[in-house]
Amino acid sequence: MIQIFWIFLQIGLVSFGGIYSTWALVQKEFVEPCMQQKLSEENCKNAGLITQERFDQIFTVSRIIPGPHITGVSLIGFELEGLTLMLIAMTALLLPGIVIMPLIALFYKRTYSNRYITHFRHGALISMIAILIIFLLGLFRKALDLNHFQMEMYILLAGIAYILNKQWKINPGILVLIGAAAGYIFLQ
Repeated sequence: MIQIFWIFLQIGLVSFGGIYSTWALVQKEFVEPCMQQKLSEENCKNAGLITQERFDQIFTVSRIIPGPHITGVSLIGFELEGLTLMLIAMTALLLPGIVIMPLIALFYKRTYSNRYITHFRHGALISMIAILIIFLLGLFRKALDLNHFQMEMYILLAGIAYILNKQWKINPGILVLIGAAAGYIFLQ
């Protein structure tokens, strides 16, 4: 449990750029070793790891849970050892932000226009964009295994979701529910 706390604390400390960068770090820590060693699902779990398939399922479920998306990452802890480890993972993920944000708030106005801070922000942003692209391409890779009809339906659903969000300002949560229903109906 201490090892899991430490891993999630480190992820919480370095996950700049939002929830997808956090997921990318979690995937690197808990999924890639399982894939590299080509372990079965049972052996992955015994080693404190998860398969790509379980990661994808957890990621999908976490996206439809209400509340801060960072808490969905703690479902990895639940997958590994249940509720206690999930709560430990959630605490470790949130702790850096709880400690660091008040310090940042104290110095924000004084340092925001500082050129060194600006360079730091821009460099961090560029790095996070790269991490996000790698993570999103990994998610999309799974879609490439679909048949032609399913691929067309994914593209169509993504286009419809984009239009509904950008043109009609439909709530993203409602879009997720619509997408889930459409996926159930059309992608069987």
